[in-house]
Amino acid sequence: MGGVWTLGTGASASKGIQRIDSSGGYGGKITGAGVMGVGSPHIDDWTAWDGSCEFELTDGVFSVLKAKIVTSRDDPMSITFSSRTNNEQTFSGAYWNSINLTTSEASLVTGTVGFVAMDRTTYTYGTDTVRSAGLTGGLGLVPIPYWNTSIGSYKFIEWSIDFAQDVVKFFACNKAIGPQAPAYYGVGPVTATLTGSYIYGGEMDDSPGDLTVTIGAGSITLLKAEVQSSSDDVAQGNSLTPIKVVVNAYDVG
Repeated sequence: MGGVWTLGTGASASKGIQRIDSSGGYGGKITGAGVMGVGSPHIDDWTAWDGSCEFELTDGVFSVLKAKIVTSRDDPMSITFSSRTNNEQTFSGAYWNSINLTTSEASLVTGTVGFVAMDRTTYTYGTDTVRSAGLTGGLGLVPIPYWNTSIGSYKFIEWSIDFAQDVVKFFACNKAIGPQAPAYYGVGPVTATLTGSYIYGGEMDDSPGDLTVTIGAGSITLLKAEVQSSSDDVAQGNSLTPIKVVVNAYDVG
């Protein structure tokens, strides 16, 4: 992802064939015993390639995602994944529309990236086996555990951060033969939401200001943070009694 190997746990990008149907004709004529013509005249438009990737976070992947969120969110990146030996699917014009990072006790930090791709540029079917040697040997990929993270001065026992932005394709009619690639794309504003539970230290200020989220060797700061909801519930005697919060950020750095 973005030129960096990930500890991938899943990926999907289905081929969405866009049909333009005519309303000037219809099928249904019986042409023979047990044979029926069905459907309308149609033509195919540009294929949609939208998907998602799930992975365990490493320092390298986190640095790629932070750059895409903070400094270059409207720049495309390349995403490649493989589902069998020598299989390869590469989406070179991929723009993220959602990023989720989450962790909790006794877990690794995991991530999900939803993306909108302009096209799939490489496809190799491969063979019907699973690669036995793996792709990560010798790459020094080290997943980040929950205890190697922090959010401000609060003692979070679980947290999840969601980033989202709209990515819209715009098509133009240029009197060309065949389906045409998007002429433009538009990227909307980012929303950032932190959801989590922490213990000790009292209630979070309604406007805590800046919350620095440290993940492994890197960090990202939720700026202009505002609490949207907070609850200090009574739990059973064998449970912790954390404070649960939902925090929106209106800038990221």
